[in-house]
Amino acid sequence: MTPSDLLALDVPLIDLRAPAEFARGAFPCAVNKPLLTDDERAEIGTLHKRRGRNAAIRKGHELVAGAVRDARIKSWTDFLTRYPEAWIYCWRGGLRSAIAQSWLREAGWNAPRVEGGYKRLRQTCLDVFEALAPADASASTGAAGSGADPVRAKRWLVLAGRTGVGKTKVIETLPDAIDLEALARHRGSAFGGHGGGQPTPIAFENALAIDTLKHRGPRLIVEDESRTIG
Repeated sequence: MTPSDLLALDVPLIDLRAPAEFARGAFPCAVNKPLLTDDERAEIGTLHKRRGRNAAIRKGHELVAGAVRDARIKSWTDFLTRYPEAWIYCWRGGLRSAIAQSWLREAGWNAPRVEGGYKRLRQTCLDVFEALAPADASASTGAAGSGADPVRAKRWLVLAGRTGVGKTKVIETLPDAIDLEALARHRGSAFGGHGGGQPTPIAFENALAIDTLKHRGPRLIVEDESRTIG
């Protein structure tokens, strides 16, 4: 399964990064079940700089051992029990996810690992925006022919109007529309937030890119918004 498929199909994801990493930006279909806490990651990172990779790995196994290790594995298997189709990833798809995958196998679970980790999934989202960037006239006006980029080939329509006339209600009724305010959890400057706090810029970008990937039709409709929502 490609990174685009994982994101567009809302495949459940276990994000093994530390909580601080997850808080900076994540994906709507991901849950944070870290291999290391923020403090553990910081301690191991410092040791890696001072004494090298092997010493850092040994310290990691010391910190996450016994009951701590069992609790981390249980958090993953509890999620996999509910979502057996879930994939796992860490920052680059390297050591952390390899260790977690190995421990899960020992516990009887075969969880696929995202090659390239969070960085690859994030790049997939950035590639969506790259495809939306203005290109030459033939690329921006051409039809979705053979080999055409499905994102670039879309026809984008912008719904404009005065504040309060019901643009969002119209957007909500259209199957080929993206509700930017819902993604930002905000209703615009006149009405304020939806509640629950707004996502980080990275999380918003990821959600917008994923929504774009989900729409397979020839057009997409969005509400006229400023560069910043809310």
